[in-house]
Amino acid sequence: MTWRPLPEAMTGDDRLRSLQQQGIWLWRARQAMAEFLPPEWVAKLAMGSYREGELTLLSPSGLVVAKLKQMGPTIAAELTQRGFPVTTIRWRVRPELASLLDRETLQQESTPPRPLSPAAREALTKLLAQLPATAPLAKAIARWLERDSQGKKPFDEKKQEVE
Repeated sequence: MTWRPLPEAMTGDDRLRSLQQQGIWLWRARQAMAEFLPPEWVAKLAMGSYREGELTLLSPSGLVVAKLKQMGPTIAAELTQRGFPVTTIRWRVRPELASLLDRETLQQESTPPRPLSPAAREALTKLLAQLPATAPLAKAIARWLERDSQGKKPFDEKKQEVE
């Protein structure tokens, strides 16, 4: 057996060619999902397989699966609209994926926090003016507006105590 580059080797075998095409399709479908799903959810998903309109998605987190399962028809419709004909989504919880996806997430660039839009900032400022200064919601909104003006994420990953 002689050594050949992978793309060249895959062109000769129908099974390998089919596997390559499915891999490319799944990669593109994941890129499409990244356009309409929150990045923290996409980071916790792995593509399983695609066969005859049925897409299998894997996640180490049952919580992520539970949240996204409710959105299954919407996700299928969005993917179909973007050229990926999905009629059904099957969900699988695979705890062993946790370390793999965490490594993948760490390797990706961290996305900077998105600042509030001027309309959102104005609406929150108006709401803050209507609330009593000692109300927990007023304090939370004030911290959010302050962190936004400094370009920081609205909430720390650590649980904040209620004042």
